Amino acid sequence: MKVYISGIHCGPDPSPGVGIASSLRLAFPELRIVGVDYSARSTGLHADVFDDIYLRRPWDEVDLGIYADQVLQFLGDSDTFWISGLDVEIAWLAQAAGPHPRLLLPSAAALERTGKPELRASAVLGLQVPESISATMAEWTLHEFCRRHNWDIWVKSRYHGAVRARSWREVRAGLLEMGVHWRRDDLFLQAHVDGNEQCIAFAAHRGTLVGAMVIEKRILTETGKTWAARVAPVDNAVLQRLACFLADTGWTGDGELETVCAHDGAEYLFDLNPRFPAYIHGVTLCGTNLPGMLVAAAAQLKQPRQSSSPSMFARVVTEVLARQGLPIPPLECRSAKGAAFGKHPSLQPALLRRVAQRGRMPQSRWAPDDVPVPTGWQEALSAVKANTRTPRRLALRDGGVRRLDEISERIQGLGPPEIAPALSVKTLPEQSLASAANGRGWWAEVISADEFLWAKRLGFPPERIVVNGPTTPMWLSQLQGQPSTVFFDSVAALKAGVSCTGIIPGVRLRPPWLSSRFGVPLDDPRAFMELVETLSGLGAQPVGLSLHLPCDSLGTSAWWTAANAAVHWAQKLTELAGVESLILDFGGGWHPDDFDALFLPMLPDLLSRICATLPGVQRLLIEPGKAVSMGAYALLSTIVELRTDPDGARSAIVDASIADLPMAHLMPHRLLHVPATSVDTHWVGAGEDRIYGGICMESDVLAHSIASEYRIQPGMGTDWSSSTPERTTRAWRGLLQGGSTVMVPESLLSYLKFPSCPGHHGRKCCATAWAWASAMDKTFSGIFGARTPPAWLSSRYPWGPSRWPIHWCELVHAARLDCGVLAGVSTLLLRARGMDAESVQLIQEFSHHDCAAWQAEWSSQGRATRWIDDPYIYHECCALRDGEQVHLWNPSQRRWFDPQSDLSGLGRIVAVRAFGKDSNWQEPLFFGSRRLTLGGWTAMEDSC
Repeated sequence: MKVYISGIHCGPDPSPGVGIASSLRLAFPELRIVGVDYSARSTGLHADVFDDIYLRRPWDEVDLGIYADQVLQFLGDSDTFWISGLDVEIAWLAQAAGPHPRLLLPSAAALERTGKPELRASAVLGLQVPESISATMAEWTLHEFCRRHNWDIWVKSRYHGAVRARSWREVRAGLLEMGVHWRRDDLFLQAHVDGNEQCIAFAAHRGTLVGAMVIEKRILTETGKTWAARVAPVDNAVLQRLACFLADTGWTGDGELETVCAHDGAEYLFDLNPRFPAYIHGVTLCGTNLPGMLVAAAAQLKQPRQSSSPSMFARVVTEVLARQGLPIPPLECRSAKGAAFGKHPSLQPALLRRVAQRGRMPQSRWAPDDVPVPTGWQEALSAVKANTRTPRRLALRDGGVRRLDEISERIQGLGPPEIAPALSVKTLPEQSLASAANGRGWWAEVISADEFLWAKRLGFPPERIVVNGPTTPMWLSQLQGQPSTVFFDSVAALKAGVSCTGIIPGVRLRPPWLSSRFGVPLDDPRAFMELVETLSGLGAQPVGLSLHLPCDSLGTSAWWTAANAAVHWAQKLTELAGVESLILDFGGGWHPDDFDALFLPMLPDLLSRICATLPGVQRLLIEPGKAVSMGAYALLSTIVELRTDPDGARSAIVDASIADLPMAHLMPHRLLHVPATSVDTHWVGAGEDRIYGGICMESDVLAHSIASEYRIQPGMGTDWSSSTPERTTRAWRGLLQGGSTVMVPESLLSYLKFPSCPGHHGRKCCATAWAWASAMDKTFSGIFGARTPPAWLSSRYPWGPSRWPIHWCELVHAARLDCGVLAGVSTLLLRARGMDAESVQLIQEFSHHDCAAWQAEWSSQGRATRWIDDPYIYHECCALRDGEQVHLWNPSQRRWFDPQSDLSGLGRIVAVRAFGKDSNWQEPLFFGSRRLTLGGWTAMEDSC
């Protein structure tokens, strides 16, 4: 009996393949186990548990149709089974090769019910699913989601990978990091759930549960991966629900439920993986061999005996010798961007992109189509003349005033205590808005002497001006006419300011667990006791206590938690200090949507709590802040330039900047598109484009992930070169090496007389392209060293089919370049640095599957395939001479060939031909210990 197991990488975030194989070896010692992976960098290839290795090329080079047929051919043997440890491969195989009785993975229909973030299986399992939102939504909506979940968010992929984020800056960084591996529409944000994590590993065959165990995590890595755990039986009620789900879906294969039991007792399902966890062998060692049970059920064998073993396991790192004939490739050159491996070196995201065959992310909108543009905006824009200079701040007629009236109406009649709304002057020091607020009986909140005097000039009486800022003691005594209430930022400031007559002295509070530079830290017992002592010395006069926290960056429910805590601390302070009359001030950073939907509806409950615990409260000041100002003004800006990036995304350069929108990095702003030639104004939706400001700062980015209204689709026309029919017979030539004859296909030895070289038109077009390439190389060699190969070239132009002949002015615009172009350009760049470089020709040997995949890809692109003569290929690289030694640089893979390991195993070098005609090389020359013959092919092995 034979079992193929894919996904055998054993890095810090391992695949389960080696663990599955180790468990099967314990259950069936005579079983033949074949390890499958898609990169020679997969360290699990060298585990001695595998009898054989089936190493494929990375997913971006595999012909999917041919590979699916090969998998089915393997399974044609009635004693052969396949277990996959790769999420994306499972989804692909379920569609391309399944269902098959010996392909031990769930059906496509079953996988539909386990897809993240919906996890529709949760209903049958009796579990809740954490709230989530697609990353394709506009940033305005994503920001709202994060606020409502207190900025404790996971940026996740539908397949694997997660980044925790606790601010808008971290959310953007997480989307950028995950976007290296996955498409934007495969990403989503999910609310974090605090609680106890546990997993259930299970196996089933044709809808019948064959085994399941609970894994309680005990030690986690920094990225949350299990390093030690306790294994226990599954609760009967949970086991029955799991069995019901597996029967309902006809599940075949393995799986893992990842759950959290929240502190309130609610149970959440946040992952249902259609594969065993990476630590599955730890479960086996604890007495339950789930991989063995799965194979036994599929092969109709007697179930392996389970043993009574310790209930805990731990992971220990150890070293093994590399498998003979399967060398580990050298590191890629550090001067290259390099491929982002993600969880696995096999680049599963590449498989996902090929299967999905979708382009750019959908252009979803953050506002529904039926939401009209506010009237105030239309009227303000209609008044703008064509020659209006921008950037310009537009007053939205009645926008701010309407907000004042709405808030006043919502709080009217509430209390006791008396509610006094205050306008934050620092948020928007706009004269007409402040005058309107004063006329409606609002207060003014200021932080400086200038703001205080400004408010007085606009008519605010001092008794309706409140001060709240860290520099207050410095200027307070110099004022003529004292404000009503002053909230000092520290106990020391309070002590310095109590000498001012005519004010109600107060202090700003900083509740425990909050990170802030403002307010008295209540979690410091010395600060708390000093505050009590200071308040006690104020006698019978009223005292003010303030809570100012930015709700939009703290989170809405977290703000209410802090507000309730502040009421509790105020009760303790007033009782201990003997304060009988109290003024409270709650405010800070309310988004208008949150203020209307959450703060105002919950205000009566807050008032009830205040009255019940603080009977001495005379007045509650509330400061809406941005909840008023965001509806009062708009910024008008003009697009100066549109740029198209190589990936097709657009960048708009505008004349506004972060000087006009200083909070752009903390909060996305609504964007209204105003065409110059029409009145069709509408909200800008989500996309992959950006808006850059007009000042010379890297941080001057006003908007990310928007949908540009001006898009140029990449051209679809391509000039195909003719394809040459494949040979039906082939001749061989014998190359002498060490007294033996190495047989190499004559078709490859005579494929090209000399190494490839890009053409030059002898005109400005090619001269400009060469100047660009040499300048690029000069830049990177200046950073990484003159002897560092030009790895930037293949980082920018990946190896793949390209047309011949090709000229400099054409190759710089290509999406991919073949080995001849990469080697020829790299050689010329190295020579421009003054290095002794030449292009050389190679014959390499790969697997039949690799050759078939390349044959199909090159043919599909209309490119010649005569460089392939299965299992050999023709290849070109660069050679650098160092005395008598020749070092071979492979630009297609951004690494040096090793004269030891690269002469055996997959991709081994069979023969080398160097000329040295342009550099006047002379013999003797050696590649490692092999002596090269200039102008002729030199065999690298004694036998073939």
